[in-house]
Amino acid sequence: PVEKPYLIYQIGSATASLAYAAVKHVAQDVAGVDLNCGCPKPFSTHGGMGSNLLSTPDLLCDILVAMRKAAPPQVSVTCKIRLLPSKEDTIELARKIARTGAIDAITVHCRTKEMRPREKALSERLKEVAQVIREESEGKVAVAVNGDCWDPTEAERIMQLTGVTAAMIARGAESNPSVFRREGPPLSISKVVAPQWIRYAAMFDNPFGNTKYCINQLAVRPHLK
Repeated sequence: PVEKPYLIYQIGSATASLAYAAVKHVAQDVAGVDLNCGCPKPFSTHGGMGSNLLSTPDLLCDILVAMRKAAPPQVSVTCKIRLLPSKEDTIELARKIARTGAIDAITVHCRTKEMRPREKALSERLKEVAQVIREESEGKVAVAVNGDCWDPTEAERIMQLTGVTAAMIARGAESNPSVFRREGPPLSISKVVAPQWIRYAAMFDNPFGNTKYCINQLAVRPHLK
């Protein structure tokens, strides 16, 4: 109950009926459900899921509609996409998604499916996409930016550049979970964050493989932009 207001359940699906069933199963335990349309990794694209949905927009929209039907009114429905190779195709995809009336928010990772994290995000391409989503949804669908948002300061800069109202911080938060602190600079990884992470992992009996992975993601030295 303590976590429920903050928990978003993301699914990978290429079948509207299975997505419906999944949302029905968890709807009473989460604040929102999200469709992954952005991950380019084989475990996600297998069977048409993840970023493979970008090439099947009708199926993508059918899944979102099914999720909205399965979710109670108080549970948000969102999705995360990537840029398509052309600006026109990305705008058309965004327009189709907004017109479903099924989503409350959309996150756009400003890289294409083929781009790797080491390549600079194409944040400047989001402004027109965000404008189309606002117009089609009459301002009801929030737009978040993802990609190279390492910390709140950088996220704020990119938000102003793109005209969106939210940002998703991923690798920056994995590098140092205290990046969101408002009362001062991020905490020391070696002196504070890593030891506390180990204590939490032991306290909650976190699986060793996951703990090891997360510890390896911590930036013992500042990330290189």
